[in-house]
Amino acid sequence: MYVNGQPLKSLLMSNPLAPDQDQCWDLARTVHAGENTIVMRVVTPVSYIFLSKQGRWCYPSKDKQLNRLWYDAVDFATAYRVQWVEDNLKAIRAGEPNRPIKIMAPWNVMDKLTDDFFKYGAYPHDTGREALAGTLATLYVSWMGLRQAASRAGRPTRRLSFSA
Repeated sequence: MYVNGQPLKSLLMSNPLAPDQDQCWDLARTVHAGENTIVMRVVTPVSYIFLSKQGRWCYPSKDKQLNRLWYDAVDFATAYRVQWVEDNLKAIRAGEPNRPIKIMAPWNVMDKLTDDFFKYGAYPHDTGREALAGTLATLYVSWMGLRQAASRAGRPTRRLSFSA
């Protein structure tokens, strides 16, 4: 990453067990008032790029105010996602009053959806049963008494042929 022809210092966390997908660069002494030129070479997928003097903020941090804002944002995003699922369940149920409704991999909001599953006759589908999250979620579903479906994860066991 270069700004105005000057290389930038990376401020990435370099933990090999939890590598960053985000990129964060120190702009010290490279940016000036007016127009600036940014040049970057991207090798791996990048989710966000932060240009900052202090580096990326991570939750949790020492800043209690930012921690609270982050928590509020995550909680809002979850509530928004759950409302979207419920709106879709209502719409499906309005057009198809008796059809079972399979919801693909809702594990990160499962605890917020169980009431809606019972209310609308829906059930979760685990798209990769061998995954840890899928296993734990499968237990959660069975404890709640919900129906469930699952797909086997992994490589195909046979070659498929098809024609156009």
